[in-house]
This record gives sequence, C-alpha cells and structure tokens, in this order.
Amino acid sequence: MRSARALLIVAVTLSAASTARAAPTVQQCIDANESALKQSEGHKLGPARADFLTCASKSCPGEISAECSRKVEEIDAAMPTLVIEAKDSKGNDLVDVQITIDNAALAPRLDGTAIAIDPGPHEFKFTTQGMRDITRTLVLHEGEKARHERIIFTSATDSVTPTGGNGTSRRVIGIVLAVVGLVGVGVGTGLGLSAWSSKNSSESECASPTNCNNAKAANVDHDAAVLTAAGATTSFITAGVLLAVGGTLFFTAPSVTVTNKSGALSFGGTF
Repeated sequence: MRSARALLIVAVTLSAASTARAAPTVQQCIDANESALKQSEGHKLGPARADFLTCASKSCPGEISAECSRKVEEIDAAMPTLVIEAKDSKGNDLVDVQITIDNAALAPRLDGTAIAIDPGPHEFKFTTQGMRDITRTLVLHEGEKARHERIIFTSATDSVTPTGGNGTSRRVIGIVLAVVGLVGVGVGTGLGLSAWSSKNSSESECASPTNCNNAKAANVDHDAAVLTAAGATTSFITAGVLLAVGGTLFFTAPSVTVTNKSGALSFGGTF
C-alpha cells in the first residue's frame, strides 16, 4: 500500500515538474507573440497558430495571453480545411493513401476528417500501393471550410494502347478530302452538262458541211464543247481520287482504348 502511494506521489511530482518546464517564460511569450504576428502577415496560419498557442499560456503576462488567445480563435475561423475522398476506378473507397503537400508529408492515411491547411496554392501528391500517383495543385482560400475533393486512382497496370497514329486528325483530313471530292463531282457534272449543251448547239447550227447555217458560231460551240468535256473528265477523275483517299483515311484511322485487367474502360487521376 505504501509502495503504491509512493509511486503515485512520484508520478504527480514528475507531471508537475514537466508542466512547469513546459510553461513558457515571459521572454518566450513575447518572442512567440512577435513570431506569430509575422507568420500571420505572411498568411502562414498554421505556424502562427502554434506560436499564438504558446503565448496564450497562463504563464504569460495577462494582456499577452488574452490577445494570443483571441488570435487563436481568429486563425481557427480563417484556416481553410480540406476533406479528401479517394476511390479506385471501380468506385471503392481507399483509406491507405499517403498525402504530401509541397513535398512535405501531410497525412499517412485518410480517415474522413477535415485537414487544416494554410491558405494559398499548394501542390498535393496522393500515393497508394498498386495505383498510379496523382499530383494536383489546389488553391485554398481563407475561411473555406470542409472543402471536399475526390480523387480517383487508376491501377498501375492500366495502359493506353493506341492502334497507330492520330486517329482524330486522320478522320478530319479524310472528311475534308471527301467533301472536296464531292464538290469535284458537282463541278464535273456541271461541265458535262455545259459540254452537252454546246455540242447540241454546234450540231443545230451546222448539221453537215453542206448544211451549215452559221459556221462561225458552230465552230465556237464545238470548241467550247471539247474544252468543257475535257474539264468535266478531269474533275471526275480528281473527285474520284479525293473520295478514295478521304474514305481510306477516315475508315482506317486508329482508335485509342484504355484498358485494365478487367477490360473495363476507366477514368482516373482527376478530382
């Protein structure tokens, strides 16, 4: 009984001594207050809060302690908080996710609680075993509370498998060539009709060498018919080539697929 009582007395004494040693001196209170003010001016609210907690100690002068306590409350109201939700490509929750912020460790895992972070832009990196790392830049604002961000991991075995080339560009080029080819068909058709009309006019004006009412006009219409017929032929040939090339480019353009072990399409790496 005496032994247990002695141990209790020693424990209380050690605890009191530890508390006494932890209490800041007046000079430490002043220094912590000055440091906290500088940190808060630079919007480094986390370090500022730690310093204000020091100078809010009861061992500090009353005026300093009261002011520092008030500042702690102000920082708690202004400090942004972030809630991270992580899922895999199948929608399952992930817990063992390590988070770094600006290359410094932030959290070893997710527990669903809000994390207090200094305002401003920060680079976050999220890692978990067997998944691709995700890096994101977020801008947190003073007073922003419980901001919710969702990240979706994809398996490290997921791969993007192109079947060759830029499919979108090739399809666009194929469509353009096909359209130009169709225009060529229209032009050829128009020239062909014009040649037919000129030929008919020439024959009506000069049916034979002995029956030629207007030889000069007949010759003009004949020449026009020959030229437009040649133009129509050229237009049809060119249009045919363009349609063939355009169709080939369009229908043979490669596609890009994203597959994983289950063969399902997956989207990941975004909030």
